[in-house]
Amino acid sequence: MEEAETAVSLGRVKPAGRLRVDAATPFMLHAIVPNLPAFTARYPDIQLELTNNERFVDLIEQRIDIAIRIGTLPDSTLHARALGACPLHILASPAYLAEHGTPRSVADLKRHKLLGFSDIETLNRWPLRRRGAGGQPDGEGLVIEPAHTASSGETLRHLALGGLGIVCLSDFMSAADIAAGRLVPLLGELMSDYRQPINAVYYRHAALTGRVQGFLDFLSQHVKL
Repeated sequence: MEEAETAVSLGRVKPAGRLRVDAATPFMLHAIVPNLPAFTARYPDIQLELTNNERFVDLIEQRIDIAIRIGTLPDSTLHARALGACPLHILASPAYLAEHGTPRSVADLKRHKLLGFSDIETLNRWPLRRRGAGGQPDGEGLVIEPAHTASSGETLRHLALGGLGIVCLSDFMSAADIAAGRLVPLLGELMSDYRQPINAVYYRHAALTGRVQGFLDFLSQHVKL
């Protein structure tokens, strides 16, 4: 087995077998799936098993080989490879803005319908600069009170596209909507420099080294954040 894995790591044998990958629905749909034709062309003998979870999952319990985790990683025994850091945008549809007006300040948001996460409340802290004592930015961001909530960022994206409110989404899942004019960025001059860290986490296991390494290398090359 050790000799076989050495051969894989040196590129003499192409990785083969099943690879189980887990990610939040938006990252799976917008960042991973569009690149999979190129991955399967490069590694035709790897069979992918893809799952979506909005929360962090136990890799061993769920039999996951690689999980993509968005946000700050808790301390753990997992190995992690940083894939990058992604900016966030505050967005609304043209139809929503036509009906409700465009917010020009953080205070204006209180008069609008905001869309937030139901299960991970830390995602309801939007990276906006507010003024604290002495008129200086407080750096804490804005904790919103959502009018509507959902467990998935993809659901929130569709709510925003449907004109149901203002949302804060990652660039990887909203860039195409912004470019097409389906969603309009708001309060850009008030956004902080915060970027969401995105990591691939995995357990080291000799039988998985070739498949895991191949997928991690592919993500690093093809997923641009």
